Amino acid sequence: MQFQQHNTPNLPTIESYHSGSITIDGKTYHHPILLHQQIEPLPENWQPEQLNFSDFQAAINNQAQIIIIGTGEKQQFLHPKLVAQLAQAGVGIESMSTDSACRTIMLLQSEGRRVWAWLKP
Repeated sequence: MQFQQHNTPNLPTIESYHSGSITIDGKTYHHPILLHQQIEPLPENWQPEQLNFSDFQAAINNQAQIIIIGTGEKQQFLHPKLVAQLAQAGVGIESMSTDSACRTIMLLQSEGRRVWAWLKP
């Protein structure tokens, strides 16, 4: 799947997603990543259900407006308690398949929203 270019200066730009890989700014990632103003690798065996509230502290401290969890080819839901904790902290969170997450991230970034995303290729 190819994406249309948006003008998001100083933000990593997702160029494409295929099952098992995400291409951002000309570099292809075959392992999970954390995407915000930069790209951080996550452990190769990272799974969305491993996330807990403390994993989101940096996003909260940096005033993320929305958190996106790309769960791979199939959507997986996060534990409702975790979603409630983040809502109390004033951060929206959505989990979805990674292809949907990539499209959503690009749209939100083009609107100037502060997005943090945990993505599993």
